Amino acid sequence: MTNGSMSSGPAIGQASEESTPPLVAGRALFDGYLVSVPLPVVVAQELVPPQVELDQERVLDGTYPVVLVMGQQKHGSIVRAGVPIPVGSNYSEFGLFVPDVLWRGSGLRFNYVAQMYSGYFPAVFVGNVDYGYAKHFGDIVREDDRLFLNSENGELLFHAYFDGNAPWRRWRAESEPTMDFIQSSLSQPMLGLRLSGQWVYSFNWWNLDRALFRRVGATLSVDQPLVRGFGPLTASVPRGGAFEVKSMLWELSWPRFPASDWDSPTTTSLGRRQR
Repeated sequence: MTNGSMSSGPAIGQASEESTPPLVAGRALFDGYLVSVPLPVVVAQELVPPQVELDQERVLDGTYPVVLVMGQQKHGSIVRAGVPIPVGSNYSEFGLFVPDVLWRGSGLRFNYVAQMYSGYFPAVFVGNVDYGYAKHFGDIVREDDRLFLNSENGELLFHAYFDGNAPWRRWRAESEPTMDFIQSSLSQPMLGLRLSGQWVYSFNWWNLDRALFRRVGATLSVDQPLVRGFGPLTASVPRGGAFEVKSMLWELSWPRFPASDWDSPTTTSLGRRQR
């Protein structure tokens, strides 16, 4: 398994034949939860646009795994000419991702950004305008082992309870197949649709080398539809299907654009995504 760091170059070349490696545009330390949730295939298919298809090799007993990321981005900085510039703000983020989707007719593999929420307006603005991450303003509140995602208007969108009694440990203390899957999924090129209707992709690197993590169980409740086809619903995830992490290094590349032979669509052919 690659550790997702810049030096290992994960996923480069999967979405493009460009030889120039992606440059880091921003980084932060992340505290929060990473959860793999098996959804019925028909539900997972609703989360992705018609231009991509689910990898059928990921289907197990009629379900397809999606990944939820929720927590706090800390000590964030933008990176210019290789020099990190602190942004001076810690903020919450929530993401719903559909990994291992294939652009129809090309075999190009992505992690599709179905929906994100952020408590920091600049992250919402840049995430939508530049990266096409379908971000809404929202805030995460943590109370011990409980987590609540509220909309800009204070409406409860999602909440979860985590069973966090397992010991903290350093990465690679033992084999964790689900964490391997989550990390490799998040390291795939992330496919988004800009508000302008232009497809764009970017690279993320999630580095656990200096982080702490532990297994947790999770009880999840989607209280309002976060995106078309996802919610309301409840799900229970056993230990080993969800993880809590501390000080995980996250890095983001500059956005890149599809090659002309993708036959890239616009919002006219796709339709605007709906909550």
